[in-house]
Amino acid sequence: MRPLLLTLLVLLVTRLTAFGGNALTDSLEIKGSTPDSVGYIVKKAVMLDFDTLAYNNFYVEKAFKMPGQKTTFQGLAVFNDYMFQCHHSNNRIDVYDLRDNSFRFAIEQEGIPAVHCNNADFGTKYYDKNDPFPLLYLEQKGNRHKTSVFRIIRTDSTYTAKMVQTLDFTPCSWSISNNDLQNDFMYVTHGKGKGGTITKIKIPSVKKGDQTINLESSKALTTFDVSSPKVAQDGTIHNDKLFQLKGYSKEGEIKIVDLKKQRTLFIAQFNRLGMHGEPEGIAWYKDHLVVSTVSGQVYNVYFVE
Repeated sequence: MRPLLLTLLVLLVTRLTAFGGNALTDSLEIKGSTPDSVGYIVKKAVMLDFDTLAYNNFYVEKAFKMPGQKTTFQGLAVFNDYMFQCHHSNNRIDVYDLRDNSFRFAIEQEGIPAVHCNNADFGTKYYDKNDPFPLLYLEQKGNRHKTSVFRIIRTDSTYTAKMVQTLDFTPCSWSISNNDLQNDFMYVTHGKGKGGTITKIKIPSVKKGDQTINLESSKALTTFDVSSPKVAQDGTIHNDKLFQLKGYSKEGEIKIVDLKKQRTLFIAQFNRLGMHGEPEGIAWYKDHLVVSTVSGQVYNVYFVE
C-alpha cells in the first residue's frame, strides 16, 4: 500500500507544482473494487479551489459496455433519459436508454460530412415543434474550428439527422463549443496553437443559417484564458461548471472550469480513478456524469459530499 501512496503523492505534488497557487491536498482513501464495479473515492486529489465542496470526491462505477462498431466511439450527449453516442466519421449515432442501459435505436446519416464528432451537445431549441429532440451540435474536428448543427427527424420508426447549420469560429485554429442548457448560452473553448481561451456567446439562431462568428467581436459576452487541453475531447456544462475531457488512454483527464469565477477548479487523471481507455464522451445525467471511452466502455461518475 505504501508504494501506491508514495506514487500518488508524487503525482499530486507534480500536478500542483505545474498549476501553481496555494492549493492544498488531503489524504487519499481507496475503497476496494471488482471487475464489474469500481469503487474509488479520492479526497481533494488536485483540488484547486476548495470552496466548491461538491467536487472534492469522486465515486466511479462501470455502467455498461457498448458493442463494437465499424468506427470508434467519440462524443456523446444526453437528452432526458437517452444517451446519444456518436462515432468517428459521423456515420451513425447510437441511442441508449440510461434507465436500464439498453440500446433503443440508431440514427443513420447519409450525405453528411464525415467529421470526427469530437464533441456533442444538445441545444435548447427545436428546429420544428414536431421534432422529437432539440438541435444537436457536433464538432467538426476535421475543420478544427467548426460546429455542425443537426435536426433529428422521425419518420415512423426511422430516425435520421439532417445538417441545418454550420458555425465557423474565428480567429482561431481550433475550437470546442459547449452549450449551457440551464442559461441558454454557448461557451467556446478555442485557441491559436497552444494557447486556450473560453468565450461566452448567445447560442446562434438556427434560422440565420450558416454563420461565421468572430469570437473577438461584440458578440463575445465574456472572455477569459484557461490552460489549453493537450488533446481536447468532449465537454459538458452543468451548474456553471464546464467538465472537459482531454488526453489519450494513458493520459486521460477531466478538467472542471468554474465559468463564473473564470478559473480551473480541478484536474484529475481518470486512470487513477479506475477508469481505463481513452476518454471520449461526457454528459450530465440527473445527478452524475456519464463518460464513455473510445472502445465503448461507459462509466458513471458521482461527486460525493
